[in-house]
Amino acid sequence: MISPNPLIDLSFNTPDGFIPFGEIKNPHYIEAIEHHIQIAKTKIKAVEQVLEPDFVNTIEALEYATYEVQYINRIAANLDLADTNPELQEVILKLGEITTNFWNDISLNSNLFSQVKKVYENKDKLNLSTPEKKTLLEETYTFFTRNGALLGEEQKQQLREIDLQLSNLSQKFGQNVLAENNNYKLVITDESDLIGLPDSIIAQYQSPDNSNQWVVDLSYPSYIPFMQYAQNRALRKELFMAYGTRGAKNNQYDNREIIKQIATLRQERAQLLGYETHADYVLEKRMLQTPAQVDNLLNQLLDKAIIQAKDEIADVSQFAKSEIDEFRAYDYAYYTDKIKQSKYNFDEEKIRQYFPLNRVLAGAFNIANQLYGIQFIQRRDIPVYNPEVEVYEVQESNGDHIGILYLDFHPRAGKSSGAWMTEFRLSHIRDNKVYTPHISLVMNFSRPQGNLPSLLTLQEVLTLFHEFGHGLHGLLGKGTYNSLTGTNVYWDFVELPSQLMENWVYELEILKSIARNWQTGEPLSEQDIQIIQSVSSFHEAAATVRQIRLGRLDLAWHYNAREFSPVDVSNLEEEVNQSTALFPAEEGVLISPAFSHIFDGGYSAGYYSYKYSELLDADAFEYFLSQGKILDAEIGSKFREHILSKGGSEHPMILYKRFRGQEPSIDALLKRLAKSTK
Repeated sequence: MISPNPLIDLSFNTPDGFIPFGEIKNPHYIEAIEHHIQIAKTKIKAVEQVLEPDFVNTIEALEYATYEVQYINRIAANLDLADTNPELQEVILKLGEITTNFWNDISLNSNLFSQVKKVYENKDKLNLSTPEKKTLLEETYTFFTRNGALLGEEQKQQLREIDLQLSNLSQKFGQNVLAENNNYKLVITDESDLIGLPDSIIAQYQSPDNSNQWVVDLSYPSYIPFMQYAQNRALRKELFMAYGTRGAKNNQYDNREIIKQIATLRQERAQLLGYETHADYVLEKRMLQTPAQVDNLLNQLLDKAIIQAKDEIADVSQFAKSEIDEFRAYDYAYYTDKIKQSKYNFDEEKIRQYFPLNRVLAGAFNIANQLYGIQFIQRRDIPVYNPEVEVYEVQESNGDHIGILYLDFHPRAGKSSGAWMTEFRLSHIRDNKVYTPHISLVMNFSRPQGNLPSLLTLQEVLTLFHEFGHGLHGLLGKGTYNSLTGTNVYWDFVELPSQLMENWVYELEILKSIARNWQTGEPLSEQDIQIIQSVSSFHEAAATVRQIRLGRLDLAWHYNAREFSPVDVSNLEEEVNQSTALFPAEEGVLISPAFSHIFDGGYSAGYYSYKYSELLDADAFEYFLSQGKILDAEIGSKFREHILSKGGSEHPMILYKRFRGQEPSIDALLKRLAKSTK
């Protein structure tokens, strides 16, 4: 017998309530979503029958009608990424079908669109009092026009079928990648194969069941240090190949046909809606509005970076020449670490000792306090979905409540790889009550081992700051409408707060305050801080080319009006590699079959956003630097007021210009690229 379903009455979803994760069982999701869909349909029917449609009885009514459905689906989707199991995965597939059909029932409803259209065509006479209301009207209208409302009945049925297939394929893609991550284990029984690895990493690999066995997997805290430190080149190659062939092993988890189907269906959908390609469709609602603009950005950066990047790789290859005949991709991390040690005296393992997770987190909290006047109070009374999750209440300096922050730091079997921010709830006003945000940051940092705390590499410090920036965007968002607050912004604007946060990591003032030895409390020396700053731009050009390569690969799948079914995935990637590859190709290694960002993560035709947002963050941080105070509370207040709090209530360029006083310039990004060292 299924226990009482808390997702039916949602009595916990009050301004002061929290999700009772322990009471929610997997079967509850389907039952609850079907229940709330019926309620939403009744509300939508009422909108259809309104005699004189206006902003409140039509546009606002639609915004509120689907809230519960979205809320329940978000809870399930978040847990599927962070703490899944086979039963939940089956539930997610079913939820995908149910919610896809539900949204199509809305977007393809001619009577409903007719009501929205009447309000939209009368917008100049509505005297809408805020930019947020004007944006909601615009976004509601274009939701319909961009999702088939103008199509004939036969075409609408085609669109329904395409959307259902895309939902199923995307879910299957993600489940296959997770299975590939979980199924591979490199089991080491010869201790000599661990030569080069620091003791702390070896302890991390130690099998709990066998003292003479060490296990390396494909999670980031396991994979990255092995590639960086392991002297055994054959094992580095084996691990590299296991990682690089995920979704392309001719097994039940092979994603190659799935991604071709996804690309084909996305193209068919775009053309059905009147666009030449999926990229044309997506970019219509971005800051860079056309594929040509994206191409121009990527080409401009590639022209600046490619020669320097190849020079950087050649430098590493020359360094490794005395030990290996031919430099390959699986040698890169190992020998760049050696170069950093020999040229800059940079010792990653030594530096890690000064970045225990708790101190880095406290440092991020302190920056937010100084810039935005907020504080973080740990709460142990709020339910969590896994015992490892920490919860913080976020408050104004005077104690006023802002929101809730869930932190989930370590890898486990039911958790996807990588790092991300998501929300269980965004700020909004409903029934004259203010609902504050519930934000979650999910990462995969190494676990504490006995008395040894979780110690972060510099890259992991950057990752934490990056996701924390996203979290601040969600937490500090204010507004009336759920769909327009927090991170509900143009996709090529959403990375600005996250990438801006990364800039503070390398600043002297921040390193002095954060970096302390976890055992002695000793601060990082001035010399080591200078070393860290010296390597901050190490191989910046090579990293830029890698991002351009991924951006171009994304466009190859989404800005080509081609038939994808006969396409060989390796040939498509080779087309991109001709201008961007920095290493010889490894047979069987492919990016696309595990490229979750574009096939399961919302970044399709949008991976370039990381580089465009970097342009924005470089320009924004230049503003802080120009004032001579990197934690300038006045500029921080402006960033909070005009960027973080506004969400998607207005066009992002309008918001950015209010903050910065001018449009963003590429100059700061090019200056950063010019500092790339080898």
